[in-house]
Amino acid sequence: MKLNLDPAELADTLRGGFTYLELNRAILDRLNVFPIPDGDTGANMASTLASGVETLDEDDVSIAELGKKFNAELNRCSRGNSGFILARFFHGFFEIAGGREVLSASCFAEAMANGSFHVNGALFSPTEGTMISILAAITSALTRYDDEDIVGAIKLTIEAGTEALFLTPGQLPVLARAGVVDSGALGLLFIFRGMYARLVGEEPVKEIEAEYRFKPDPEAGSDEE
Repeated sequence: MKLNLDPAELADTLRGGFTYLELNRAILDRLNVFPIPDGDTGANMASTLASGVETLDEDDVSIAELGKKFNAELNRCSRGNSGFILARFFHGFFEIAGGREVLSASCFAEAMANGSFHVNGALFSPTEGTMISILAAITSALTRYDDEDIVGAIKLTIEAGTEALFLTPGQLPVLARAGVVDSGALGLLFIFRGMYARLVGEEPVKEIEAEYRFKPDPEAGSDEE
């Protein structure tokens, strides 16, 4: 059991999240159909997160200091819709985490919920079946987590997020017609999977794109969605 993450450990898990995202970003680009099928979700998320990861320093003495530099770069360098959402999420996350000396499981849950809140508040028209649905599912699952193990909390984040990911085509007809899950939501999961892998000493893996594709349903949705 691991009770918390100190600033250096949190920085290292964020690096792990970026490494995993970067390794698999091409999958996100190919799955990208919403809000615009312009094939850049992976590139935008990776570029945005890279700007923050580059600020991480072993000399950061507090989570607040780490988060301040990290968020400043994400806000300055966010690209596209997915990058903007990522920046707002981490703004909310560090708003809570930055007030603590270490990141505990309970603090992680609270920070995730605040990140989700900030994402919803920043969007003019939040759409179900996207990153907001994944964050909502994760937040709900974490409210029921009563263990002190931070690694277990991140593992639950992945499990709840993955379950919600495969519900996105049923929530957003354009995904069902294309036969894909939401690319931005999958990008978030890549980050969390990378964070978890770094914590438990596993190497990041190259994901299989076919696992996120299914038979398209050309009749899904309506012309007025």
